[in-house]
Amino acid sequence: MEQVSKSFEELEEEKDVESRKANIILYRVPEDRTEDLTMRNNKDKAFVIDLLDHVFDIKCYQGDVAKLYRLGKWSTDGSVARPLLVGFSQIDIKSRVMSNLRQLKEAEERFKGVSISNHLTPKQREEIKKLIADAKKDHSENSTEDEENFRFLVVGQGHRKRVIKVRKN
Repeated sequence: MEQVSKSFEELEEEKDVESRKANIILYRVPEDRTEDLTMRNNKDKAFVIDLLDHVFDIKCYQGDVAKLYRLGKWSTDGSVARPLLVGFSQIDIKSRVMSNLRQLKEAEERFKGVSISNHLTPKQREEIKKLIADAKKDHSENSTEDEENFRFLVVGQGHRKRVIKVRKN
């Protein structure tokens, strides 16, 4: 009985991963504070299209952005911009963005603070946290240098994920 429910959970996880495959999340995208939802969505879409065009040299056409919405509750104080979920109609657009993230460093000023990540499932996020925690523990046990001098990053996909240690500047 337990085996059946586990395989069902695994199928659900695979379906969830598949549904997120062409999605990215943009952080620190300026959020419009008007009450009109359509106007806010249009400004977000214009920002994403400009970002793709100016930073990644990707021409976006009607229908290339399949979904676009803010994550989290909308607050009127406007202290923090909510993350922006962008779903593309084709996975190759996402792949081109993710493989050229370094271009954000040389972007014009309005795109400088933006960061981009994959749209991960809670299980995937938990796995990454565990990998980083294990790497930090290993570092503290086997190295004399302070952990604060390094950033721990997960690279690779699927079963080939591994943590790399990058010295902070």
